[in-house]
Amino acid sequence: MKRIYYYTLFLLFNTFLANASDTIYVNNQQNTYLVFDENVSLLDLGGQREFADHLPEENVVLVKDFGAKAEKNTVYIKARSPEAAETTIFISAGSKVFAGIVCFKSRHEKILYDFRDKTLNKAASYNRENYVPEVDISQIEDRLYSLDDDKRKVFDIGVSNNKVSWSLMNLKVDNSAIYLKLRLENNSALVYRMESLSVENAEFYRKRLLSRKKVNKVTVVPLIEGNIADVKPYGWHDYYIAIPVYAVGDQGAVMVTIRETSGIRSLQLEIPPRLMNTADLF
Repeated sequence: MKRIYYYTLFLLFNTFLANASDTIYVNNQQNTYLVFDENVSLLDLGGQREFADHLPEENVVLVKDFGAKAEKNTVYIKARSPEAAETTIFISAGSKVFAGIVCFKSRHEKILYDFRDKTLNKAASYNRENYVPEVDISQIEDRLYSLDDDKRKVFDIGVSNNKVSWSLMNLKVDNSAIYLKLRLENNSALVYRMESLSVENAEFYRKRLLSRKKVNKVTVVPLIEGNIADVKPYGWHDYYIAIPVYAVGDQGAVMVTIRETSGIRSLQLEIPPRLMNTADLF
């Protein structure tokens, strides 16, 4: 009898999972990204397609209120007007099938929906070839250094050690990149001799339902990493980095680490996803 009871619960639970759907929030100002483990083989939006016979690009779906494009393992979605009415979305990527609802939200809180398997400790790193679509590097560079003209934001994100502080000064996003302006302040009598600056995406996951959380740090290759230099005693220096917008998940944090040649005054700055999901847009 107990076996029948547990078997019934098992069937009900799996039926619930099979019928569960997600809501994807988008706006008409920037793309929203859906990332999968494998390349997307099928993309469909509910409603009658527009320009079905002469779409501007391959793998593009246009309906009355939304537009979507599949590129490798990523789908980009954007509303075509602020009055966009909700519609359905269906995506097949390898062995995974995703069915959900697309809704308009003028200021949605996240631009990345990561459907990759978090339980796999993958060694693959984010890089331009696998994760970055065609981007205008010159435009990204112009926007990155224009952060210098903006008024400093108060993020309260910073770390200090041995009279050296490492802090976030400004942060913006667009459809292609996350733009970071960081500052190293050297309040000591010793030169801070720069060895390296690195960026990692720290993804938190559990192997089993009740197991302890683990972290998988994946290297993020910057689109642009400029103006790396030593810092004189009692001086400061600003560093500018642009990273791929969807190389950052929503289950962990971005770690920006600066290392001194001696290794004594190395500092790691943790930037939570909420800051990037609510950052000002270019």
